[in-house]
Amino acid sequence: MSKPNFCLVSSDDVQYHVHRQALGRSSSNLFNLLLKNESSASVPEKSAVLSIILHAIYEMSFGSAECGPSLSALITSVNLFPKYGLEAKTCLKAGTHLYNAVFDYSPHTPLLVFTFAARLDLEDLAVASSEYTLSCTPNDITEGMLNDIGTRYLRRLFQLQRRRTEALRNLLLAPLQLHPSVKECPPAVQVRTNNDWKRATASLVYTAHPTMSCQTIDATYKLVVDHVECEHCRENINSRVKSLLVDWSNEKVS
Repeated sequence: MSKPNFCLVSSDDVQYHVHRQALGRSSSNLFNLLLKNESSASVPEKSAVLSIILHAIYEMSFGSAECGPSLSALITSVNLFPKYGLEAKTCLKAGTHLYNAVFDYSPHTPLLVFTFAARLDLEDLAVASSEYTLSCTPNDITEGMLNDIGTRYLRRLFQLQRRRTEALRNLLLAPLQLHPSVKECPPAVQVRTNNDWKRATASLVYTAHPTMSCQTIDATYKLVVDHVECEHCRENINSRVKSLLVDWSNEKVS
């Protein structure tokens, strides 16, 4: 890349030597007309914000979430994109450093990231961050978030939660397969074992939620297995639980 030929000075007097052509290609308004100046321009933004904007233009890494800018700073900077003629959907494409910097906050502040993505109609970011919103409830969503998310993304958010809960219940309600009657385990014993299975299943179905862990499911059915003496019944239950856990682990989360 050629040498920088333009200087931007932040409101806290930090200088950024940049390429006029690079900014011009990314901006639809000559970077808020600042590029009309001959060689330098003052920017009414602090360095923390201007740095993020320039990182987005140059597609530079922000480093890890621990060392990089805060989510608040990232959102503030993106909110200024229209002012400087930048397109959020371009700068925040999946795989870009800016996208990754925002997404890295999803495990810690999923609703904030999802709200941000929904407000700007950033489909990839909204879908990716929705995985971490599964434990969120309507009470977690403020009025401001509600307005930013909008009806379309809000509907999708709760449809995902409902779909996962229904999928879990369907997996749980599949009947336990009984083995052919043998001397050591007559039909009456199998009926008792099956009833214990049904009671365990009923408790899981009643408390089912989108983020129910495999450990919870396994521990619930283990209480049934621990009271079963027939080896055939134990094998059937363990096989059924193993299959259930695999299917639940593979269930779509976003």
